[in-house]
Amino acid sequence: SGIINGLFIQLNSAGSPTTVTVRICSDATGNLSLVPDTVAPLVAGITDATTKSAAFSINLPLFQTAVGGIFYVFAKVDDGTGNPTLARTILTWQE
Repeated sequence: SGIINGLFIQLNSAGSPTTVTVRICSDATGNLSLVPDTVAPLVAGITDATTKSAAFSINLPLFQTAVGGIFYVFAKVDDGTGNPTLARTILTWQE
């Protein structure tokens, strides 16, 4: 058990999308949502505008129901050009 404080994500080859929607689940198929769909603006990199990132403030107490303590993060961008790749996700939490 604990509190998930935040989520940081990085997208590579992001092209022109301006927002990203994320969902955190306890299963790999995305059916058991622990954190519902949440939208944040994408911020382009200074030296590489196709590298984009977003940060989410969650502050939600959770208990881990998945075996092995694994969370699954799903991300979807709004319309735009490019073929984004989810390059990195970082969850922060406290007990």
